[in-house]
Amino acid sequence: MPFFKSDFTYKPKTILGSCINPNKNWQDVEDEYFNSSNQIMYIDDFLSDEALIELREFCLISKVWNKEYPNKYLGAFGEQGFISPIHLQIATELQQKLPKLFGPHKLEGFWGIKYDSTLGEGINIHRDFAKHNLNFWITPDEYNNNKNGGGLKVYDAPAPDHWTFKDFTERTDKIYEFLKENDANCVNVPHKCNRAVLFNSAYFHETDEIDFKDEYEGRRINNTYLFGNRLVEQIK
Repeated sequence: MPFFKSDFTYKPKTILGSCINPNKNWQDVEDEYFNSSNQIMYIDDFLSDEALIELREFCLISKVWNKEYPNKYLGAFGEQGFISPIHLQIATELQQKLPKLFGPHKLEGFWGIKYDSTLGEGINIHRDFAKHNLNFWITPDEYNNNKNGGGLKVYDAPAPDHWTFKDFTERTDKIYEFLKENDANCVNVPHKCNRAVLFNSAYFHETDEIDFKDEYEGRRINNTYLFGNRLVEQIK
């Protein structure tokens, strides 16, 4: 059929106002992050209502989910079609409204991940290369069968600087042993639509067990933004 052979990317409406919630005191968010003991926090009502609707349409309709992973989830990346004016506006507004947190750092990458809870699991434990990680969810709560789960588990022990990229992305046995030896606390943030999780990218994290309704529109979708590059600093 022609549909399966053609590319299609949803073109979101122009957001004339703010993409991230204009009614939130973002200075308070920034202060809370820097004053927290472990630099892990979540932000509810992250996107404006209009931006949430348009970004969800983009993620449901666009044929950009072109990378399949062993745990049977799909990835879409900014440099491979997962991009629109809304994606870029979100990044710009983060740097403008949280200037101490994101302002000093380049946007290193952003992507989306789409999961099917009947086929596989979420992302295994790992650490990203960035300085700061912002991860937010856009699937309505009505599709989540477990309101206390389905989110993200973040461990508050930063990865050793001397570990290689393979060590902190593939060696799950080594990671769990390190976390146990360092008495790491696990902060489990349950899934909620339009909730963002903000944390230090030196922390290991993994997808919590997912149990969503077996419908296309019910698939768990998260968006991730990474700012700053920790690996570059380690090489210097």
